Amino acid sequence: AMGQRGSMCASAQEEEPQRASAPPCNTPAPVVASTRTEDRPQGEVQKAFASQVDWEAVLAHLCAHPTVEEHYGDVVRGLQSSGQKILQVRTLVPLAKAAYASKPGSVEAKRSGVLSGYRAFAEKKGIKWKEHADSLETEGVATFWEALRSKIRRDVVMPAYYKACYDGPIHSYDKGNGEWMAAFDAPSAYLLVHLHHFPVLTPQAAFDALHEELDGLALEHLPGTDRYIRAIDLGCGVGTSTFSTRRSLERLGRHGRVTGVDLSDYFIAVASFLQEARACEFNGKVDLAFLHGDALDLASCGFGEGSVELVTISEVTHEMPRTTSEALFVEAARVLVPGGVLAYLDLNPAQILKENSIGNLVDRIATSNEPYFDEYLELDVASAMRAAGLEVVNETWPNKAKYETMEACSLRIFIAKKPAPLTIDTWTGRWGLHSRENWAPWLKFLGVPEANHAAATSAPDFHEYSVGTDMFRMDHKTGGMHLRFTTFIDGELHSCPYPIPTSRLHDDASSKQKVQCEWKHEWVETPVALKTTIVNFAGLGKTVTFERRVVTQDELKMRVQVLEPGSGEAVVGPCFATFHRLSTEPPASEAAALKELFATGVSRPLEWRLDAIDRVAAMILENIEAIS
Repeated sequence: AMGQRGSMCASAQEEEPQRASAPPCNTPAPVVASTRTEDRPQGEVQKAFASQVDWEAVLAHLCAHPTVEEHYGDVVRGLQSSGQKILQVRTLVPLAKAAYASKPGSVEAKRSGVLSGYRAFAEKKGIKWKEHADSLETEGVATFWEALRSKIRRDVVMPAYYKACYDGPIHSYDKGNGEWMAAFDAPSAYLLVHLHHFPVLTPQAAFDALHEELDGLALEHLPGTDRYIRAIDLGCGVGTSTFSTRRSLERLGRHGRVTGVDLSDYFIAVASFLQEARACEFNGKVDLAFLHGDALDLASCGFGEGSVELVTISEVTHEMPRTTSEALFVEAARVLVPGGVLAYLDLNPAQILKENSIGNLVDRIATSNEPYFDEYLELDVASAMRAAGLEVVNETWPNKAKYETMEACSLRIFIAKKPAPLTIDTWTGRWGLHSRENWAPWLKFLGVPEANHAAATSAPDFHEYSVGTDMFRMDHKTGGMHLRFTTFIDGELHSCPYPIPTSRLHDDASSKQKVQCEWKHEWVETPVALKTTIVNFAGLGKTVTFERRVVTQDELKMRVQVLEPGSGEAVVGPCFATFHRLSTEPPASEAAALKELFATGVSRPLEWRLDAIDRVAAMILENIEAIS
């Protein structure tokens, strides 16, 4: 995939333009009304392609011609406004390219002028662009850098779309991905193009905030600190986004390995150099590597099917043809393990098409600033991810404190997961309460005062499970009560270990009387739905059922109903509690620990035994305080 490179000209912000008034009823409606969008840049970076000719009015006039109306009117009117705008852009791009070609050196001068503007503005904002680029270049291009490039370079066949931007131009460079100047400039350029998203922060802090937000959204779906995370950053460029993912994992106490993959040997060489230079920033719990390779062929990079937990694609696909982006999602899905996560960040076509003029977009394509930009603007990311076999779990945008809607932000974020089959092992781990629905009838049945309903509904609740086909082990902690038990899944009644219903912990002391109950457990749908039935629940003469169901790898839903003992008619509920996974660690088992100890033949010292007694006593005291 392309080197990660934020667009050197994001789009402008502007009010929705007004359409031209409708023609008289006896006159055919124009195919396209003039919708002039005056670029109003957010910063110096965007001004490079602003102040264009009013092509909207010209094209509206053209499309109103009777011949165009006769042959293409219905077709064009059938397009959405975004499709009409892309069509208009594609109409003009060949003319713009021909105009540049008729003036030798003009497009090169344009790129050079744009780049000079970027560098000057960056320096004003505290980005030491020249100093940093010069510090890299002084290592010696002919000696150090070419030797490093030779060392990291692999035998990689470049796709045609990429080779065109390696041997030829992209962004503001005549050999965009195949020259040292672009690679040396890249770290500063990344800071510049992200600056406007967090304007109150320093350039580095703004970049970090953006990528930490992306990382955080992805890692929400890879819970637990015990899980070793293997991650790939596709189109990593000089590694700025890769470093961010590594930092985010380490801050969460995770262990793993992050690999940045890019087709540019120039960019990978700089990334490898920066890896050494920035080593002191990291604690070493997450390994890091950079690899010269093709993200469309990760098998050639050593990544087999289902070999990683996390894939990140940060500002890459706007530099690709649409079909190449779709193929990239397919390859990402292939290497993800079931339950693995794809984190995606790139430019937002909705905002770009709304708030950038036709001339702005035409110039970006004609100068090869973004040679495939018209195709990118048509990329339906959510549909492409689903077609690749992924489930889109979040579609959002960064820094909602600044941008109230997605359409207002020039970036968009997608988080997708590779579906995983639900098995008996899906239960294993720690789950925390996320929400309760229709909980008041349940509390009313238990006699909890209405004044305590809000506290009872929002009370934390934690379940730890280890489930087999015929038994399950559970560690349950809520409201000061802490129980750990093993029980059978056999449809037979057994003694229930709960002294009182946990919701009654929010009642007054008079109702906290122990009532010995019996319960049974059975599969409703093996291995995803387990039902617990308690007869004469809490001495109230009713039967209560708790049906737990794993909905996804990370969500468990519990359905509570109160039934008449004879008829089975529901008198309360269903009431629901939703739990989200916190870890994949099974509940601790004192018996298992002792069994392992006995197997060693080594006895524990007295100090260990006294400590164990203290821990048991602490658990007893927790429950006495809760129920006595």
